[in-house]
Amino acid sequence: MDNIFRPTSNESVRDQQLHGFLLDALTARVVGDSLSEVQACRRVAEMAEEDAARDPGNRLKQHLVALSQGVMADALQNIGDYEGATVAARKSLEVRRRLLARDPEIPQSIAELVLAHIRDADICLKQGDHAGALREFETTHEVTEQLVAVDPADPGRQYCLWLVTDRLARLRHGLGDTAAGTAGLTDALALAERMAGEHPDDGNWPDALAASREHVAMTLAQAGRYPEALDLLEKAAEIWQRLMNEDTDDPEWQQELAGNRVMAAKLLREQDDLDGALKLSRKALTLYRQLQKRQPDDGTITASACSVQRMIGDVLEAQGHRHRALKMHRDALEALERLEREDPGAGSGPGGVFACYRRLSEIAEPLNPAEARRWCKAGMDRLAELEQAQLPVDTDEKTGIIALAVRLGLSDPPPAAPDAPS
Repeated sequence: MDNIFRPTSNESVRDQQLHGFLLDALTARVVGDSLSEVQACRRVAEMAEEDAARDPGNRLKQHLVALSQGVMADALQNIGDYEGATVAARKSLEVRRRLLARDPEIPQSIAELVLAHIRDADICLKQGDHAGALREFETTHEVTEQLVAVDPADPGRQYCLWLVTDRLARLRHGLGDTAAGTAGLTDALALAERMAGEHPDDGNWPDALAASREHVAMTLAQAGRYPEALDLLEKAAEIWQRLMNEDTDDPEWQQELAGNRVMAAKLLREQDDLDGALKLSRKALTLYRQLQKRQPDDGTITASACSVQRMIGDVLEAQGHRHRALKMHRDALEALERLEREDPGAGSGPGGVFACYRRLSEIAEPLNPAEARRWCKAGMDRLAELEQAQLPVDTDEKTGIIALAVRLGLSDPPPAAPDAPS
């Protein structure tokens, strides 16, 4: 009897090798080994390119080239090689264009091309090339509009249009073009509302609609239109709550709802509705606590929970409950310090340990000036430890704790910057 596990041809041996490298790449991604992921993806791309050159009509091999180059671009970003990521992303984009030109009616080809464009734009953003990202998003928007014009009834094409319109509008708004940004976000919201109504069973549209409502809400809040902004946030929260109830196994919806409650709490706080802000902040903290139980090793969730604790502490201070405020900030600091021990530098970013030390000192100062000085000194000692270990520290947080130390007489003022030459 033939051995069914023995390859029967050189081609099957090669396919097994290819599948092995794909498995290596997947395993490396799961364990967070970006360097090994790059190496495996590069081998997949090389083999797939050789096969595609021998058989130009083999769509699967072309797809493997685009897939491996795209995944490699993501992994290269993770290790800070943005130049390499750009090269890989553009190779993936080039192949995606060819695949769509060959099969213009395949929905997956359309979505993959759009996502390849977005990856290219995101790499530009990570390098601080806002102009390049804007050009890429504008090009992607034109391409997507052309794809939608071919078949306007296709909800998949419309979803791609929504995604690109929303991303382009947010970038424009962030770069200061508020008129174009607001108009684009409004267009994206209108599209999401229409498509969600026309396709109630399409799973893409509920979260698209909720996200659009939140994005427009933020622009309304910046314009001082708080009641309208809060109304949109509540409508978005209803969608996240429904999705969470329908799919209790997916933590994404719970995380989205928690983020929504944080946004609404901040708006209420800005309007001095302290009771409302406290209620929503506690709701968000409860959601993050539940997520922590499900994903105890996720440092991002821990950091988010600590941020909400600090929000609650600030609201309690504004209500005159300084001792309770101190407890919330102490609890946040303890959690961030544990996170720091597990992943040095992870808790020293914006809103991290130094924000806790600073706020503990500021809140304690009217109650006990000596305690305020102790908290500030502890923050300065922690800063010295991190700098000695050459670990990253957020510049604004560092400036804040140093300024407080100077005010409390714990440190001399930093030397003034030299005058610029005339």
